[in-house]
Amino acid sequence: MRGTRLAGVSILALAATVSGVALASIGGHVASSRADTCDPSICGSTGGGGGGGGGGGGGTSTSTPPPTSHKHVNLPPGPVTDLHGVVNHHAGQITFAWTNPGAKDLNQIVVRRGPARDCPKTTAEGLGIGGTAIRTSQTDAHAGRPSGYCYSVFAVDRQGNVSPPAARSLTPPDLTPPSTPTGVTASGTPGHVVVTWSASTGHPQDYIVRRSSSGGCPPGPTRAALVKVVGADTTTVNDTTALAGVHYCYAVFAVDKAGNVSHPGDSQPFTAIAPTPTPTSTPTPPTSTPRVAHSEQTSSSLVPAEAARLVAAIAVAVIVFGGIVLGGIRLLQNPRRRDDWAYGRAAGAPRIITIDRYDTRALVIPAVIVVVGLLLMVALAGVVL
Repeated sequence: MRGTRLAGVSILALAATVSGVALASIGGHVASSRADTCDPSICGSTGGGGGGGGGGGGGTSTSTPPPTSHKHVNLPPGPVTDLHGVVNHHAGQITFAWTNPGAKDLNQIVVRRGPARDCPKTTAEGLGIGGTAIRTSQTDAHAGRPSGYCYSVFAVDRQGNVSPPAARSLTPPDLTPPSTPTGVTASGTPGHVVVTWSASTGHPQDYIVRRSSSGGCPPGPTRAALVKVVGADTTTVNDTTALAGVHYCYAVFAVDKAGNVSHPGDSQPFTAIAPTPTPTSTPTPPTSTPRVAHSEQTSSSLVPAEAARLVAAIAVAVIVFGGIVLGGIRLLQNPRRRDDWAYGRAAGAPRIITIDRYDTRALVIPAVIVVVGLLLMVALAGVVL
């Protein structure tokens, strides 16, 4: 009986062990199937059970990191830059240029045109200009609206992404010159030629006035002699350089802000008149008065200027004569200088000898005064006589 119970217990233990192994195998298979069919970021980690001795044991769970994502970043290219107008001297045309962005997958450049104050904001607005080729400039050959247009430039990549627009309003070049100045006339007074005309239409900015003396009027604004350039508010020019007796023809040209020049408005030939000479008085030559001897002159016949000159000469003569007298007195009173000389004798005290002589250095100044005074007297006599 006891042996039968032990045998039963052994059979139950064996059955439990077999059942644990089976459940662990089934759990591992389910977890493996779940891991193959479910995103780890959603399903999380998987667990497995394992049988152990003595009735089974619990399994350990492991976390599997999600795979790295390689999604494409779908960004549009940058806009074109430096959109600017280009000088174009063709009627009804507007030319402009720009700089493309540095996108490696740039595929198209789209230009759309709208009214001057309504720039296209998408590639579906406005009118397409010039196709979709990659380029850096465009000419609108059908720009007939004087007020101009607004142009938008778009950059498109290979995925169809469109950049923000670069927009600018531009106008066609002004090639219409002002009207020809009319009523050009030339008239004048001696020494002046006055040129007048009627104002032009078409918003002139300046008037250029030229003249020709070769028989015909100036054909262009840079031909013949320039008289003057005046503003649009002036319709009169005064020519003060015309030569008397010469036939001149004057032409007036109107110039607008764009540099368009009108046809010339010509005047009739006009002959310049010589200016009236200003009368000038002929100076009367002075009459020479015959020189008379000094002894024959009287005080009543002397003019005031000569009398003043005579008085001055007399005063100078008195001063010079006084200097001569003083110099002579100084010569007569030449001081003597006494010198004492001593010399020895063979025996006895030394003997002293006194010598008196003229001081020649004191004679220099009086002599100079006398000589200069005589020279001045001679020169004064020549002036008075």
